[in-house]
Amino acid sequence: MQRHALRRAAAHLGAPELSFEQIAAARSLTAHPGRHMDLTAHVYLVVEQQTLVLVRGLVQPYADVPQLTSTDLSLVNPGITPIGNDWFCSITTVAPAQPDRWWLALDPRRLDGPLSLRCRQPGDRFYPLGGQGSRKLQDFFVDQKISRALRAAWPLLVTPNAIVWVVGIRPDRRFHGAPQDSIWVGMVQKRTSSCGGNLGEASPTQ
Repeated sequence: MQRHALRRAAAHLGAPELSFEQIAAARSLTAHPGRHMDLTAHVYLVVEQQTLVLVRGLVQPYADVPQLTSTDLSLVNPGITPIGNDWFCSITTVAPAQPDRWWLALDPRRLDGPLSLRCRQPGDRFYPLGGQGSRKLQDFFVDQKISRALRAAWPLLVTPNAIVWVVGIRPDRRFHGAPQDSIWVGMVQKRTSSCGGNLGEASPTQ
């Protein structure tokens, strides 16, 4: 049944018929949530808990949320930096007309160094706004129901010594603020200035 579902899902995404070896490799990943593999013809397999998901391209299906294509990215400040996946990071002293979840005001006097974006690292912790004490980033992602397939490349705004913002989700309370001389950091799509919730074309199989 699973073999048939994989073949059908791959065909739906325009991939050639899967071989026995490709299906065996795909099924072997079932026990490893969060893993992915290049299956064929730019069709990727992503393991989501107990579900195998086939997507066309690894980053593009998630174009409606920012995903880093490098593990560490220096930012132009002030200015605009491309981060991949048709998203850009903007740092400015001018408040956006309609700030949404992808914009954050920071008190620059609290920052201990230059801002950059990076992916998560083992042992990451931060102090989420509205909470008490610090939290493991991994536990925070689980609580916020962020897809396993998105966590590895989810952008973190950081200084050399701290996570400042889990982008689009929650800032660290040590840096959050909106004084008169605040700076604004935002994630902006190439096609639009806001983000929706559509994660693109995907074909799940059970």
